[in-house]
Amino acid sequence: MVNDTVIIAIITAVVSIGASIGATVLQMRKWKEGERPKSSADTADVLTGTSLELVSAIRKEMQVNKENAMNEIMTVRGELATVRIENYRMREKLTELEDVREWAERLVHQVRSLGGEPVKVRVVGIKT
Repeated sequence: MVNDTVIIAIITAVVSIGASIGATVLQMRKWKEGERPKSSADTADVLTGTSLELVSAIRKEMQVNKENAMNEIMTVRGELATVRIENYRMREKLTELEDVREWAERLVHQVRSLGGEPVKVRVVGIKT
């Protein structure tokens, strides 16, 4: 979406600048010849004004797009920070569970070495 807007903005800017340059060249040629008809001057003025309006509109649109992109980036960064915190907490919990598992395995070994049979563990499936 932003790429299309930027491409359109660039094309419009190039066409506008080209039209302005063309109008300026025509105007300068008329000045050199000593003839500057009012219609040519009016045309150059209209072309320049139109080009300026187009460039101004494109610049405003690009500024809005830039602000929207920055807001989206900030939102994504906030979400990423939240995910990182949650990931850290889950890693801590996993480490704790691994410690409990190792402890349970040692306890089972002790009970069996004393001739007993440990209580069966109840396995709960993880729902996704």
